Amino acid sequence: GRAATLFFLLTTLCITTTASISGAGPTTAPTTTTPPAIPLLGYGSPPTPAAGHFFSIPITLDPQNQPLAAYQLELTAAHGTFQVVGIENAPNLPAFPNPARYDRTTAHPDQSLDRLILADFSLAPPEDLPTEPAVIATIHAYAVPPQPLTHPTPEQLTQALGLTATLTQAANPQGQPIPATVTLSKPTP
Repeated sequence: GRAATLFFLLTTLCITTTASISGAGPTTAPTTTTPPAIPLLGYGSPPTPAAGHFFSIPITLDPQNQPLAAYQLELTAAHGTFQVVGIENAPNLPAFPNPARYDRTTAHPDQSLDRLILADFSLAPPEDLPTEPAVIATIHAYAVPPQPLTHPTPEQLTQALGLTATLTQAANPQGQPIPATVTLSKPTP
């Protein structure tokens, strides 16, 4: 195993170094054998480049000039493999200081379509709630697109995976629905 190979290499290195330092050893040229190759990362064969990519997706919600107190949305991937590795809270939105709550479920038993349900609410006073487009969360994900991509941008991965965001609910402080929209990008100035 790995321990035996490391022991063999260390023992060979120590014997060779000791013989060279002390001047001991055969007077004729020694025969050498090449030790077995050890993968740099440990077990198995050397790693191959991964087909997957880590990327971040900013989710922007536009409450259409109305105070946003609560929302729920679904993020779905139609193709490839999509795995959420983290959710970052809304930057610069004091009304939503913590990362949104989420429920990651699989829509089909064969996992051909991933679905992330993301939701949050705020009890802040109406004057402190966002009324203009803002990034409400950033999803950090690992994705393997259906076709290999070399150094893709987040936009290329979003398109290759068929990622879509659907706003299922947005409400004002009184709990009434508001006509908000959601996009998978940063707000345009």
